[in-house]
Amino acid sequence: MPTNDHLKIGGPGRLIGQPGHLRIQGVLHFNRGFNLDWRSTGIVYWPLFSGNMKSVSNYIKYQDPNYPNYFNSYTLSTATPTVSNINTCAVLVSGSQYGKIYVTGSNNSMRIYDPKTQTYATPTFGTGVQTGTIQTCVLLYDKTVCNIPAPTTASTSFPITVYDPNQNKVIAKSTRIYCNTTSTPDYWSSIMLPSDPSVIPGTTAGTVFLPPYGSQYPAIYDPTADTLTQITSVAYGTGNAGSANQFYRDCALLPSGRIFMVPSLATSAAIYDPASQQSSFVSGPPNLFGAGRYYHAVTLLDGRVFCSPYLAPSPNYRSALIYDETTNTFTQTTPILTSVRKSILLPDGRVFCLPVTTQDQTVGTNPRAAIYDPTNNTVSYIDITGVTSTNANPATDFYRAAAMQFDGKIFAPPGSASAPLIFGTINYSFDWNVLSSAYHNAR
Repeated sequence: MPTNDHLKIGGPGRLIGQPGHLRIQGVLHFNRGFNLDWRSTGIVYWPLFSGNMKSVSNYIKYQDPNYPNYFNSYTLSTATPTVSNINTCAVLVSGSQYGKIYVTGSNNSMRIYDPKTQTYATPTFGTGVQTGTIQTCVLLYDKTVCNIPAPTTASTSFPITVYDPNQNKVIAKSTRIYCNTTSTPDYWSSIMLPSDPSVIPGTTAGTVFLPPYGSQYPAIYDPTADTLTQITSVAYGTGNAGSANQFYRDCALLPSGRIFMVPSLATSAAIYDPASQQSSFVSGPPNLFGAGRYYHAVTLLDGRVFCSPYLAPSPNYRSALIYDETTNTFTQTTPILTSVRKSILLPDGRVFCLPVTTQDQTVGTNPRAAIYDPTNNTVSYIDITGVTSTNANPATDFYRAAAMQFDGKIFAPPGSASAPLIFGTINYSFDWNVLSSAYHNAR
């Protein structure tokens, strides 16, 4: 498949170097423009990202007659060998692994998925690699992938590891992650900071922000220096963050370059500003935060953040929430969603919500994917059939992670499901600078 970096012309009426589109052998390719770089994030670069995404979205919506049908179906991947308990994944943008998807989860389950052959390959493991369970990985500035371990036994630790696509090797770092005394993993999510030294003086390009899950403080991991630094200016788990709970399950990059954190058990959302190194907290609608009701988030084309519902004890808690940075407020979406997990921004601006578990008995027992459309505040569903769970618990997570391929399809490795999921029939080639950006699909 041709890469977008090779496309130097735009569509009709477009100038060289501007975002455009071109058909090659029936496949629609979108090229980048105005020096878009997936590593450049924050307030200075947000217009480049959103402009490219909106250009693609508008073309699909208004010029492609097949647009409404691209995401109405799915296939079950025949990926071999079989792997399961995958918690996180990242699209690869380097060397011979370009366009493949790195997946990992529990007990050295690191694999490289090839969308062309629908097969997994196992990387080489360097000396000292002990992973235990990996809950989050993140694409780094140098195009490697950083794995943050999540030990669950008090006083134990595992090293941070990095997957190097050029060597096809997992390498152990000196920094270790320790489990706190409550046996709860300290960090379950990660995101590359907008740490361009020209934007935030004194920073190192490619540092990683870790919201607190079991820890009382967020942390910054510097892969170049191999150091982990806790940010102790504000203690999470105080009254600001909601009683004694400091659990934040996911995060999203805001247009300003700040980091929005989704409360899992915490009763307030949290926002970290890498420029000032300060945290602030935002209350949501009454009784909607806490109890694990929200897990994942994705930044929309207009800069707002979509938070998908996870544990929903009643219909009153099964709407999504949207955070608006400009007003510092939340709105509750009108449609009711079943429990979903990872959210992916589709090329047309809608949000794909990964099917997690069995539905409410009133609507069926199959895992159910959801697609939310922010332009008209509606949701549609797709029942996933043909898969079973290896876990006897009916509330188990069929799928926990997903990544968008360069052709626009979504690959979801199995959590407890019996087969991976490939969602969508779109046949485009998208700018990898967009798809690998921290705004979109970096982890």
